[in-house]
Amino acid sequence: MLIELKNVSFTYMPDTPLAQQAIKNVGFSVRTGEFVGLVGPTGSGKSTLIQHFNGLLEPLAGEVLIDGRRIGSEISALLVRQKIGVVFQFPENQLFEDTVFKDVAFGPCNLKCSDEEIEERVRSALKMVGLDYFEFKDRSPFTLSGGEMRRVAIAGVLAMNPSCLVLDEPTSGLDSIGKREILTHLERLNKEHGLTIILISHDMNEIARMVDRVVVLNEGKIEFDGSPKEVFLKRDDLLKMGLDVPEYASLLIKLNERGFDVPLDLFELNEVKDSIVCALERRSR
Repeated sequence: MLIELKNVSFTYMPDTPLAQQAIKNVGFSVRTGEFVGLVGPTGSGKSTLIQHFNGLLEPLAGEVLIDGRRIGSEISALLVRQKIGVVFQFPENQLFEDTVFKDVAFGPCNLKCSDEEIEERVRSALKMVGLDYFEFKDRSPFTLSGGEMRRVAIAGVLAMNPSCLVLDEPTSGLDSIGKREILTHLERLNKEHGLTIILISHDMNEIARMVDRVVVLNEGKIEFDGSPKEVFLKRDDLLKMGLDVPEYASLLIKLNERGFDVPLDLFELNEVKDSIVCALERRSR
């Protein structure tokens, strides 16, 4: 397993009147090459959970293993943070250098990479997020569009050559074009480069289209873990938690309940449309 959590619990301000348990006995693992969607209502513990993946938080109980090694005693937090790259919400707010090159190169510089390796890492990282090296390297990140700034921030994490990329609401606040660009490049990173990706999102349509596996967190516990079809068929349970289901999934479930023979694991518009047309044609025969 690339990432494995064993019975992990975490409490903010323990042993005080303000103690709040955020994670409760969580068992969770991620295999190399997976694309995992992590969803849950606000306050469910998602952001707390992902901070355990790269050692930013230490569990009060249980253990976190990276490639089978326990963080702290068997693998250093520094090495873990190179292997597990975390992109928090609005990462462009952390851009601070006067050129795109310097911002993306910040991590490799701290690793004491050679000048040649730094340039190669910056070139590669910008390419992976769809930004031309020569067009963008000397530009100020603060002159870019919101979507471009966010891709530069993601490139800064990719320049560390992580085995896994964890993103917390990476499309939040972007327009439709910016969202599409981010999601397109994330899909390419997973499919073409084999990068393991863990995606937090409140957009269930986004999750359904992108991921191989959905993990639902509620009140600090994992409620469901399965394929998009398996999880989104639990519509009533998800709605009780305050979660939406993908628009197309909801439509297909309702049609199925009314006797229409339509598959329930379609999340693309054209596929849904074709399945409904076929179901109507079968009924009219």
